[in-house]
Amino acid sequence: MKIRYIIYSISIAMILTSCKSMITDVEIPANKTESELVIISYISPDDSLVKVKLYKSAAYFNNAGINEEDYYVKDGTITISDGTITKQFSYNAASKEYICTDNTFKIQAGANYTIETSTPDGKTNRATCTAVSDKVEDFSIEVSDSIINGQYSYGQIEYTIDISIPDIANQENYYRILAYNREDTMNTYPSLDEYKTDERLDGQDIKFRSKLFVSDTTKKMEVFLLTCDKAYYDYHKSVWNNNSGSPFSEPTMVYSNTENGMGVFCSYRWIRKELQLK
Repeated sequence: MKIRYIIYSISIAMILTSCKSMITDVEIPANKTESELVIISYISPDDSLVKVKLYKSAAYFNNAGINEEDYYVKDGTITISDGTITKQFSYNAASKEYICTDNTFKIQAGANYTIETSTPDGKTNRATCTAVSDKVEDFSIEVSDSIINGQYSYGQIEYTIDISIPDIANQENYYRILAYNREDTMNTYPSLDEYKTDERLDGQDIKFRSKLFVSDTTKKMEVFLLTCDKAYYDYHKSVWNNNSGSPFSEPTMVYSNTENGMGVFCSYRWIRKELQLK
């Protein structure tokens, strides 16, 4: 009994000593106490407009009392260039985003683009992106099951959908499935397997099952398949993981590919199908 007691006492002493050694003064760099410019922009050859959202990041300290509206940057200067042509953006107060002032300027598949931003107080940010060239031209989606979800009083149906994507062979591919109902104000979305890659499935059909939660009045959905670049995939996956809602999940760093501040400049292509619901 005496031996066990001594070992136990030594263990406690080691733990306390270890705890003391973990207390260390950390010098926070001065630039980490200030906000940075944040670029959020997704470009596509299939879209009619080129848009950029510009924010300032929340400072590490002294950010109490700042509301969401304060993070929007409304007086920035933004340009986009393909190396030959440079176009300006103007701020749209209604959508809280910057839109290319030349609506004839179109993103070309496979072309390289650079976005540069600045603000009157001297902050800058810059990012480059290659527009996605190839895209999946067709995919299959069908309802395999449905149940009434009684959790909500206004009526909600949970649909199980089976999806098959014919992967583009001999290259890395990243995909996203999105669903919308323009006739219903209720939010509708896939809850599982929203993002997919062709890892170990190059050139094969990527088959998976997802779910849709919609109101009981919804008769059809618009389903979009996005063929996106790795930056788009990594950014959205990191945001999803960071907001998973699980009390046991660890916080993750949100992906960023800008050269000065933070944010993401990436690309995708899309096709749309109409899904009739049972």
